[in-house]
Amino acid sequence: MSHLINLTPHAINLIAPGAGEIIIPPSGDVARVYADKTIENIEAVIENCHYTIPVGKVEYGKIIGLPKNDTEAIYIVSAMVLSRAEQENLPHNLVAPDTGNAIRNPDGTIRGVPGFIKY
Repeated sequence: MSHLINLTPHAINLIAPGAGEIIIPPSGDVARVYADKTIENIEAVIENCHYTIPVGKVEYGKIIGLPKNDTEAIYIVSAMVLSRAEQENLPHNLVAPDTGNAIRNPDGTIRGVPGFIKY
């Protein structure tokens, strides 16, 4: 049986059928995709007012903060880390919260996820 390790900076509220709500706290370690950002300004007109708006150009790099693979663990990461890990052919047991099917509060905020996704 595998144990879940949450490598995101926030708790994951899992609302799985038949299991109720399970809160998976962050582990304290965070996996992220390195990003190098440069800023360019664009001039824009909004409702007859001229604005200078900063626009960032981002180049994504390697994943940082991913521990050595433990075959007994399933690592919960962001969807961006999961996607990048697939591109890098990493052998980790990675999943991301299924936010596409999230359970939402009446105001639209995410209350929890029904499970996880993987590639």
